[in-house]
Amino acid sequence: MEVSFEDQIATLRFPAPAAFEIDEEAFDFPETHSAAKVVLDFTGVKIVSSLVISKIINLVERNRHRPVEFQNIGPELRNLLRRAGFNQWLPRS
Repeated sequence: MEVSFEDQIATLRFPAPAAFEIDEEAFDFPETHSAAKVVLDFTGVKIVSSLVISKIINLVERNRHRPVEFQNIGPELRNLLRRAGFNQWLPRS
């Protein structure tokens, strides 16, 4: 997983086509970084594991004070994320 910071935006790019494991430290950055917004970029990702979903849930809950934006979500992943309860964060298609 790649994490970048630019213009007060923290972007987490998930590995494609499947995100099964993640770097624990990548999800801890909000505690120490002053990003105004968090972007989760799913370019090319078709599936994520329950471990990744649980980390996303924790990240969203820890960042209630700043927007978390989901980007580049394909139809398969959109369906999975809806089932996991992320409807309110998913961009309308």
